[in-house]
Amino acid sequence: MLVLATLVAACSKGERDSGPSPASSASTSISASSSSAAAAISAPIPSASTAPSPSVPDVDTIPWETGDGIGVGIARKDTENPRGENVLVAWAGWKVSLESAEIWATALYRASLEKRGVRWIWAVQGPKHPLYRDKELGTEKLAAAIVPIVSAKTKFIVGVAHSSGALVASELFARLANGGDPLETTLGRIVYFDLDGEEGSLGMAIVGRLRRAYFVGAYDGAIATASHEDEKMRRAGLKYAKAGGYFRQLVSDSGCERGAGWCMHMTLVTTKPHDPRKAQEVDFSDFVGRDVANAYLEEKAAEAGLDGD
Repeated sequence: MLVLATLVAACSKGERDSGPSPASSASTSISASSSSAAAAISAPIPSASTAPSPSVPDVDTIPWETGDGIGVGIARKDTENPRGENVLVAWAGWKVSLESAEIWATALYRASLEKRGVRWIWAVQGPKHPLYRDKELGTEKLAAAIVPIVSAKTKFIVGVAHSSGALVASELFARLANGGDPLETTLGRIVYFDLDGEEGSLGMAIVGRLRRAYFVGAYDGAIATASHEDEKMRRAGLKYAKAGGYFRQLVSDSGCERGAGWCMHMTLVTTKPHDPRKAQEVDFSDFVGRDVANAYLEEKAAEAGLDGD
């Protein structure tokens, strides 16, 4: 509520100005003081609840860290976000380059997770084989790097894995469950989104360590077409229903052709895939004229404890 104090001007006619000022928010107040010479109105003073947020650095000005110390096929970035100490790990799908995975992870951060206090981002390139047969990516070093940064200030760790990237994600979770996190610092903090992917090495014990696990498919009613692995996500969602279960992301204006399941597969990465029939790596790296797909994150944020304390 705006509180308007009486302003007394030190003039012979004793004029008084009592006109109200427009309010921009319920918590903004205007104070007034008088003096023997003139009246002055102070600038609006925000209350504690509306104080401006700390300045967040431009994430694109901060370089990614890569190399043997980070892990094969993995990049890490400390965004220096002052809003929190939370974590994002984004696993790209089959054959997707590390550079494209970095762009996708950054887009997710900007769209949904910067405002929720994510500070640390890990991006993981796609496996060489669609079934991740070579186990070539550095999940052991990834586990060893995440565990030490988790503290009481870390409210959550979000894991987002697309397609074959879910096999790599499940390898990390298995490592954490089997000695990679001896003090259980990640227990109950991980919120996992499997985007039209694979169950991999998940099991009841591994999923039981997670806070939530969602198995996400996509569907466009205008073309009556689901994403390619939607049925797998349904089955996994039934199996792990108590952890979160299946979530169907409804999409519209995707540009996909009727029956193009692989195009729909990419609507969990971008709102408008580049190819109306099939999956393309460019969907991870080019968001010009289209947005990163994040409806599943926004829909489940409150339920998964990503909002607030």
